[in-house]
Amino acid sequence: MAFTWPAPFPISDKPVHAMVGRSSQTVDGYFRTNKRPIRDGDELVVGPPIYTVAGSPHEHRFLLLAEIDPNVEAVAPHPIQVSFELGGKKATHIVHYAVMVAGQPEFIDCRSHRAWSDAALRMRLTAVARHVESTPWRFHLALDSEMRSDPRSEPAEDLWRRHRPTFTRLQELAATGILADSPEMPIADLMSTLEQRMGAQAPTFEQVLSLAANNRIFIDLWRPIGRGSHVRYADRRALPRRLIPCWRPRDGLPEEARL
Repeated sequence: MAFTWPAPFPISDKPVHAMVGRSSQTVDGYFRTNKRPIRDGDELVVGPPIYTVAGSPHEHRFLLLAEIDPNVEAVAPHPIQVSFELGGKKATHIVHYAVMVAGQPEFIDCRSHRAWSDAALRMRLTAVARHVESTPWRFHLALDSEMRSDPRSEPAEDLWRRHRPTFTRLQELAATGILADSPEMPIADLMSTLEQRMGAQAPTFEQVLSLAANNRIFIDLWRPIGRGSHVRYADRRALPRRLIPCWRPRDGLPEEARL
């Protein structure tokens, strides 16, 4: 799928500086994703699996949520150095991620709650946010405490373990075809219907979860993942509530509620 980042920020398809990171399912600080735009000739495309940078545990947590969140269409790691004014002087800041969320471009910085308690950092990121939000872009914070306290965080992590596609195209078409004619249903009911129609070719429980982890179907993350989890057709006109945080650093404090 061809992809373009909107003006005015020139988003790089590669990190603007070298990084070293660590996380549970990374390779030398990298995280497997289907949502990083990559260069294909003269175009950016989203879709082929690739590794993206996870420079800290907070960034790894964010990338995990972004990968599972159907609202997130694209993620670019450390893609730009933004110039802004701070205390009447020129300053620069390398943002952690550029993200396209349901058609809205955003920059997101991932921070620990402890780091955010530093007054100088709050002032700096508030200045960055004011500069960015004078354009069509938005600037949000992903605080580790917020990400971990979200009741959907653990189910999302459980689902992410099934992120590598294990389903066939035939299984995907069969599952989405059934869900297209139903508002939602438990996974157990979907599997039963698929078994009636496909016999031995029907997807297993793990394959149904892989469909959900890859946003081919939508799943309710408000409860632990299981055969009773409700799934529905992946209708882009009826997206679930966004999973990634969207604190806006206004006046030095992230006091606006999540959208």
